[in-house]
Amino acid sequence: MLLSPEGGALEAPDCLLRREERECSVSLQDHRLRSAPINRILENVASEFSNVKVIDPTKLLCRGTRCSPMVDGIVAYTDYLHLTTTMSHALAGYLEPYLDWLTADRPRQP
Repeated sequence: MLLSPEGGALEAPDCLLRREERECSVSLQDHRLRSAPINRILENVASEFSNVKVIDPTKLLCRGTRCSPMVDGIVAYTDYLHLTTTMSHALAGYLEPYLDWLTADRPRQP
């Protein structure tokens, strides 16, 4: 989730149109702090089911000590939280093992 230093959500495309990319980014530490409550809930729910996995894309979307609305020249977010189609396609290789796991025990439909 992209959040401004003041705590409000950053609408990535709007921010990128009006400011420099570095002004639209947040620290990795701040991102983790603000994401922690939701991540704990997700992990708790996932721990109750053997067939649920949580995928944390932070290491792909945040580089070094900053989380930017752009990754490798790609606008990553449509708003403050949801990934763009282009970013989703860019992450497909990373997500493939998870998708394979998801469909491994199920017969494929024609």
